[in-house]
Amino acid sequence: MLSSRERRDAHNTEVDTRLALVGRCGHVHLATGRVCVRPERHRGACDFVLRQEALAQAGVDSAVPGVLEDLTATECWDLVTGHGMGRFVFLEGRGPVAVPVNYAASANSHVVFRTDPKGPVALRAGQVRVALEVDSFDEERRAGWSVLISGRAHTITDRDELAQAKGMGIHPWAGGRRDLYVQLDAEEISGRRVAGGRN
Repeated sequence: MLSSRERRDAHNTEVDTRLALVGRCGHVHLATGRVCVRPERHRGACDFVLRQEALAQAGVDSAVPGVLEDLTATECWDLVTGHGMGRFVFLEGRGPVAVPVNYAASANSHVVFRTDPKGPVALRAGQVRVALEVDSFDEERRAGWSVLISGRAHTITDRDELAQAKGMGIHPWAGGRRDLYVQLDAEEISGRRVAGGRN
């Protein structure tokens, strides 16, 4: 639990209106995003707790729906380019499979990732239709986005293309031999974003 005396920037003009409407202070701690659960116009320092905890203490329903919006292709590529982890989606006998991969995006047209040359991803990279799903979520703020790139993939064997791929700075988190480069050429890209439902 934080005290407003601990930081000079504890108070700002932001107030959680859901807490304020039920007679709580609701001031937001600038540095942490925590909120004060003390009564409105209380004396002394604020008591800051996690927002979900504050809402629960005040008996406020936190399940406020957010706003869902479709993303343009440009917005999708901007998000994908600023990220580096996604899920490569392909088909197996059991159905669709999604495997995490580290990737790099290039020229709003394709993405490249490295994989084990003898692993399941390498064996399925040549399927007619594959996809890469990239997302980011903030559960506390009930916000996030998701982008799906669909297209065809192939292993990179051309010397010039391989040199270019190696210069993209792709560093897989997983260990082991991952020196096979796979390129997914985008044929479709779509995405959606949900803005947090808090007031």
